[in-house]
Amino acid sequence: MRSLLFRLLPLLFVFSQLCHAISSNTDAIANYEFQTAYGNEIKLSDLRGSVVVLHFMASWCGECLIEAPSINRLRQITKDDGIEIVGISLDEYLPAVEALVSRANIKYPVIFDHGGKLKKFFSIRGVPVTIVLDKSGQVAQFTDPETGRRTEKVQGSRDWGSEAAVRSLREVGEKGEGARGLVNQLNS
Repeated sequence: MRSLLFRLLPLLFVFSQLCHAISSNTDAIANYEFQTAYGNEIKLSDLRGSVVVLHFMASWCGECLIEAPSINRLRQITKDDGIEIVGISLDEYLPAVEALVSRANIKYPVIFDHGGKLKKFFSIRGVPVTIVLDKSGQVAQFTDPETGRRTEKVQGSRDWGSEAAVRSLREVGEKGEGARGLVNQLNS
């Protein structure tokens, strides 16, 4: 039994690396157009050159509503740092997304993930969840501002306007090139 386990370990390692590579590569969805609650269209490929904070949420999520002001603060603090913030609503209907944006006074673009394409691609099982893309558009490792651990996905609410969160995202940005400031274009 032990020798079987030792023979399977290399295969499990290769499989885990393959799964990681697939989940880290956003090319499959980069050019898909998503509608925002502001009525604009957005593609993830449009944001390349910026660090992108993808924040999955929903109108029925109490934690998401509580967390929204800290993400607004994050946007304000990092607006000149090449960090873009994009909310992704898991709501099934656009009016619910619009109500979420209004009720939470959200100041960043929020995508209506109609059909759950992003939810499926990023294997989102609950909200809130935050994922960070590096300047090349790939899933980045960043430091969870609450635990201090390196991760590719944070499940649960955080204070995204905290010094630790800002520092973590700026560190991701130091690994690539400048920003394009699309958040301001999308909100106007």
